[in-house]
Amino acid sequence: GTVAATDRDAGTASTGNTEEQPEEGCSISDGGLQEEGLSSICATMESRHKVKPADGAAKTLNSIPRAPWIEPDWSQFEAPASVPSKLTILFVGVDNGSAKDPDLKLQEEYNNIEQAYRESHISHCKPIRVVIKRLYFSNWNDVMMEIRKEQPTILHFGCHAQKGTGIELFQQTVKPRQIVDAISSWNSDARGRTPPRPDIRLIVLNACESDVHALDLTTCVDFAIGHQQPVLDKDAVQFSRVMYDCIFDGATLFDSFRMAKGCADGYLLRGQQDPRNFRFFAHDEGVNKL
Repeated sequence: GTVAATDRDAGTASTGNTEEQPEEGCSISDGGLQEEGLSSICATMESRHKVKPADGAAKTLNSIPRAPWIEPDWSQFEAPASVPSKLTILFVGVDNGSAKDPDLKLQEEYNNIEQAYRESHISHCKPIRVVIKRLYFSNWNDVMMEIRKEQPTILHFGCHAQKGTGIELFQQTVKPRQIVDAISSWNSDARGRTPPRPDIRLIVLNACESDVHALDLTTCVDFAIGHQQPVLDKDAVQFSRVMYDCIFDGATLFDSFRMAKGCADGYLLRGQQDPRNFRFFAHDEGVNKL
């Protein structure tokens, strides 16, 4: 059933199971599914953040003050390097609580990304241009080993997060500095190989209070996406659906993000390159394959 006051802030996780069969032109693998939940704190709110009641009443998301955001002048940033011919997305989903009462809609979020790919022209390309790998019930060791194995270009987290601590994986809070050091070393090693391996270009933190962590992560990747405040779980799921639908359709990362952020106020795109000129696919890729 529907869980009130779901969040992406903290907790541990257990496993569930769902298996999707890939269609032609898509390579999809699963590291073990788990979807779980915690009992509600605010009975009227389903979000990726626990908001504690004050003065006997639950706070609403709109009552939480937000720092003003000024979009950077992207024209002052360098153009990003091109991406590899095959895009690998590593989806890392970690939830808390009981598998019988899932807190976060991680399976739905993953399915939306997969559906966006299946409905795109790029899904008809040969050889395969997109690989989607999902990893649940995982700690940072699992994530790092999967990065080494799959060599993703996009690292997507669906989980809990807290501004003052870090990103919540299975029975482990991972601080941004740990991730920065690990990804910096991975990207440096990948680029130094002959031939070069794909490096991580974009990290998506689809979690509450994750923008401060996304900003830290731009020291090791070109782009990172996070959210300033609590985000409703249904909005987080819809954000992923719209953004990846645009990415697979050949839109720039800048335009893909702007079209998707209408799903929920508070998402921010951080970067050290110009996202207006950054595409994972050309506009017409896959069209002539229909």
